[in-house]
Amino acid sequence: MSAHPADMLHRIQDAHCLLDRTFTIVRVNAAAERLLGRSRAELIGRLHWDAFPASLGAPVGRALRRAGTGVEHHLTHHGTGERDILHLDAYPTAGGGVALFWRDDVGPVQAARRQDEQRYRALFNGMDEAFAVVEVIADAAGQWTDFVFLEVNAAFQRHTGLPDPVGRTATDLLGTPNPRWAALYGQAIDTGEAVRVEETEATLGRTFSLNIFPLGERTTRQVAVLFTDVTEQTRAAAHLRESEERQVFLLALSDRLRSRTEPASLQGAVAELTLAQFGADHCLFCEVRGQQAVIQGEARRPDVPSVTGMYALTSVPDLWGTLEAGQPVIVGDIGAAPWLDEGFRTWCRSVRIASFLVIPEVHAGQVMGLFGVAQRAPRPWTEADVALAAEVAERTRVAAERACARQALEASERRLQALIEQLPGGAVFVVDQDLRYLLAHGEALTAAGFTPEQLVGRTVAQILPPEQAGETEARYRVALAGQGFEHEHAAHGRTFLTRGAPLRDASGRVTGALALSYDITDRQQAEEAVRLLNATLEERIEDRTRRLADLNSELRALVTRTARNLEAPVQALSRLLEPAPGDAPLLEVTPWAPAALQDELLKLRGVTQDLQVLARLEERDLIRELLPLTELFRDLQAALATRGVRWFTSRLPIVRADRALLRQALSVLQTFLLSPARGVRAVDVGSQEVQGEVWVTVDDDGVGLSGEEAATLFDLTVRSEQEVPLLEGSGLTQVRRIMARHGGWAWAEARGRGGRVVLAFPKDVEVTALEAWLRNDPPGP
Repeated sequence: MSAHPADMLHRIQDAHCLLDRTFTIVRVNAAAERLLGRSRAELIGRLHWDAFPASLGAPVGRALRRAGTGVEHHLTHHGTGERDILHLDAYPTAGGGVALFWRDDVGPVQAARRQDEQRYRALFNGMDEAFAVVEVIADAAGQWTDFVFLEVNAAFQRHTGLPDPVGRTATDLLGTPNPRWAALYGQAIDTGEAVRVEETEATLGRTFSLNIFPLGERTTRQVAVLFTDVTEQTRAAAHLRESEERQVFLLALSDRLRSRTEPASLQGAVAELTLAQFGADHCLFCEVRGQQAVIQGEARRPDVPSVTGMYALTSVPDLWGTLEAGQPVIVGDIGAAPWLDEGFRTWCRSVRIASFLVIPEVHAGQVMGLFGVAQRAPRPWTEADVALAAEVAERTRVAAERACARQALEASERRLQALIEQLPGGAVFVVDQDLRYLLAHGEALTAAGFTPEQLVGRTVAQILPPEQAGETEARYRVALAGQGFEHEHAAHGRTFLTRGAPLRDASGRVTGALALSYDITDRQQAEEAVRLLNATLEERIEDRTRRLADLNSELRALVTRTARNLEAPVQALSRLLEPAPGDAPLLEVTPWAPAALQDELLKLRGVTQDLQVLARLEERDLIRELLPLTELFRDLQAALATRGVRWFTSRLPIVRADRALLRQALSVLQTFLLSPARGVRAVDVGSQEVQGEVWVTVDDDGVGLSGEEAATLFDLTVRSEQEVPLLEGSGLTQVRRIMARHGGWAWAEARGRGGRVVLAFPKDVEVTALEAWLRNDPPGP
């Protein structure tokens, strides 16, 4: 039985390899495994060019491609040794593939060389550095423009990220490679010398450290490249360098901030320093005032225009919206930022700004200022740029606030010193633990015949007489023990009040004593004058009250008599309206219509009721107290608010009055104001002093009052003899009587539109002084 052809091929001494039409390895024999040093499992199923990339441009590769076209090819390849000979036969197969047979004659020298090559191959594929053999390509003018990869090791893809580069050019792999690669490889070929360089490939985003060696004669145009990806190391070194430069800049910035005390000059100095650090063309600070940006501190290159001035932030709403949100605005190229307003873009070009970075200075949620850096050329602002600009802005803001606080403190100290030196009617003293004067100033000191120079640096015992020094030292020791003191005394014909307190350092330790002495002579005299005035005022009030009581007594008699006189007619008229019994005779009366009789009856009953109210009002004793009118009108205001009436009130005085009666008067006044017939929508209450009285005016926008209506609005007689239309709420008579009982009066004023009621209170000197004291809130004695 004959052997199967495949078994025969497996046993033959010549190496055999079968490729299909795609040059995929489909079979190898044992001799091929031995000569290639690779197992059948490693080879079958792989493309020949992947398994043997070095054969792509070699004679073996050309023989395979020729056989793949249907032409058998025989090759005898001589190595460098005399007996290193490769015999290769390539036959086309019926399926379009290639059947390959080869053998080699290897002598001792060639065997050693083969072993060296295997060692080289192991080192080549096992090394950590990337290695490649490339053939450099020149154009027609002889310029090195591209290169093709002939051989690469396993580390090549790890360092570059490029798979299967063998047989492909750099342009095929990268599209637009760094042109320096071909130039550097060509330099090694032209000079015959190795080139060591560090270069970046932007397409890959990587930086490589390269050693380039020429291979063979110049005509081969081949170089070997040993290189390593040093991207991370380069970035780390750049970051370290930037960090060191940043620290140097920040130290210089701190020195600049410490050396400046004026906020305006501080910002200008920082802008100059930052301009140099960024290599920019503009650097500036803006103060935000509402919707305006005011550029103040500016540094710029001499050949660019200034941008100082005031600008409306509303003209750049998108930019301003970002800043209001507390976010920086970063524009690397104004031409590539379509969201920018065209007008703003035009302005940027006019001042030679092509890119800019703006940092908002936010305090308590509000943008208080802006810090900007700009350049005439497009610039890709980095995160480090933004972070540094933000730190500059923050440090400058803090330093400016500190400078402003320092200025305010110095100004305050100057004012305090001026106040102490010119303290009206008083003096300030500070002594240390040894009772030695450290400070002495004030008008009282001068009035006593002393100067600050006479006291400062000397002790109390050295300045004052012995009998006075002992008392003064005792009081100062109280303050030095941590307690305050107060002492009233007479000196030089005047009365003084001295208050003392301990002075403590930051740790709370008492270091000295402060004494403030001020002249209270005038105050005491004023208090005595007020006491005497109050005494006479009480007498005048009692006298006026007696006279008013006499008037009220007469009025009560009149009111009571009138009420009795009116009650009888009312009863008679009521009987006329009642149905009479059938057998009772009809009284002779004027034939009035029942409706008219009813109206008269209502009027008479109203007068009777008002008179009875007035009688009870006049019999009530007054209970006077200090009443803030604002408090009483507040109740009236609440009632008006429920009717949709708007209320406007100014500061109202304090009066001495009976709370219940005054509240009753305001309630009656409310009835008048809310009369539906008047249609009031707004009420305005104010006050003024007029000829010894305090007038409270109540103005409304309701139906106006004629002269007659205003004159009779508070009169009682109108109820029975009225020719003008009856106004609801004409019980305002009570308001006038209540005001009269308080020594005041009430009246109305005619107006074409709206009405005015005036409540006049007698001016109370004591109450007026109290109000002035409350408004000014003077310090206590």
